[in-house]
Amino acid sequence: MASRAAENKIIHSHLSEMLPWVRQLSTLSDEDVATIYLMALGYRNIMKRTMGFDLFKTEESIDRHKMLAVQLGAQISDAQKSSLVTTANGLKVWLFTIRSVMHSELRPVGLGMWRQLARGFPHVHMIAEKTRQETGFQSDLTDCGMVPVGFEPTRTQ
Repeated sequence: MASRAAENKIIHSHLSEMLPWVRQLSTLSDEDVATIYLMALGYRNIMKRTMGFDLFKTEESIDRHKMLAVQLGAQISDAQKSSLVTTANGLKVWLFTIRSVMHSELRPVGLGMWRQLARGFPHVHMIAEKTRQETGFQSDLTDCGMVPVGFEPTRTQ
């Protein structure tokens, strides 16, 4: 009984962080959403290349790296302290996806987040090119437009 109460407290805490962020995401322009997705995609591609796990296969990633959510939370905190808002938002995509996989009660929020992120897909290449022109940084667009397994849009959503 106590463990269920603790679980409910965790879920409530996660919801209080996730829901406002997803609501805010829904108010952003498609181009701003594309920028967040581009950051999330870049992080995924780095993790896949350097650590050998694919965040688009979230359940497998959690199984292989048990402390992934904790690591992401620390990285988000560091990014926010450094005023790297876009980086923090890209990392939140993965933290909130992981939470949505770990807690079925959060799944609808995760699905809603990925529906919002999909609005940016048509603009990601343009944002990446703009970033390259402004900074010289070449984004890794491998698997651009993908969503994690289980978060694919369906006709009824």
